[in-house]
Amino acid sequence: METADVSDISNSPAYQSLDELVASGKLTQPQAQLYRSKYAKLHEVVLKTYENEKNLLKKAKLLNQDLTGEKGKLEKTAARAQEDSEVCSSLRPRRRRRARRRPRRRRARRRPRRRLRRRRR
Repeated sequence: METADVSDISNSPAYQSLDELVASGKLTQPQAQLYRSKYAKLHEVVLKTYENEKNLLKKAKLLNQDLTGEKGKLEKTAARAQEDSEVCSSLRPRRRRRARRRPRRRRARRRPRRRLRRRRR
């Protein structure tokens, strides 16, 4: 069914039932008109709700796709961070070993100051 067919309620089973009740004398014309207007309002609300639901489902699908993409990026970033952390932790012991291997630098000796001799005359 297309939206145009759904929006035309003049041929709906509810309207046909109202027409039959008026014809049999169980309802008066003003009563039937009241029920038709109430039915038309309810039908309009149902159509708007249906359209809103369709739009929200489309939006939810798009947001879900975005979320999936962001989740993938986050997983890649987390994996890279984990790799970097592993590399850093593997380099720390090497750095410590290298620091132990290096001989300590000797301090430069201070030269004693030469005393100037005073010349006697």
